[in-house]
Amino acid sequence: MNKALFILIKSPAKTGLFIVWIVLLSACEAPKTPEQVTAAFWQAMIEKDVETAIQFVTTDSQALISADAHEFPDNASVATGRIVIEDQHASVETFIVPEDTNSLRQSFYTELQKEGETWKVDFRQTINAIPGYALGQLFKSLKGIGENLNKQLEEQMPLFEKEIESFGRELEKQKQELEKRLEKLFPPSQPKGKPDSI
Repeated sequence: MNKALFILIKSPAKTGLFIVWIVLLSACEAPKTPEQVTAAFWQAMIEKDVETAIQFVTTDSQALISADAHEFPDNASVATGRIVIEDQHASVETFIVPEDTNSLRQSFYTELQKEGETWKVDFRQTINAIPGYALGQLFKSLKGIGENLNKQLEEQMPLFEKEIESFGRELEKQKQELEKRLEKLFPPSQPKGKPDSI
């Protein structure tokens, strides 16, 4: 029997320490497979942990990651299904499973690319595969544009009011000038009196 193995078996404390060491080593290991990267990425997104999520995303789609990039039910979990790997590209069937059993789970494909030797989520391609995501983002953008326009209008309203007042004063001034010119051109005629009768 191997001497190191014999020492581990003979000493329960050393055996326990060895097991803890192995568990810690395996827990610290970064996700490597497309399935592991997908699960880690979406779990970080559910928890709104942007810093962790960005670590699992391709360089060119990191700018798209934000805490409100996608709305998930509270305490949802991630499950994966079918995986297709073709050279440097992988597609992982992904399920976001809500804790509430009455809610529907979302399913879509997470698209991954290899960057060097590491699998990374191509978030740009993935969001196009999420049903309703693009439409939701469009409505969110339109709402943002509307709020921005409304804010700008509120800020400009005092200027509009001043301009309208100024325009009104200018119109009144021009009206008075026009009346004076008309009086000069067409002076009011004196009322004709009746001849005095004797």
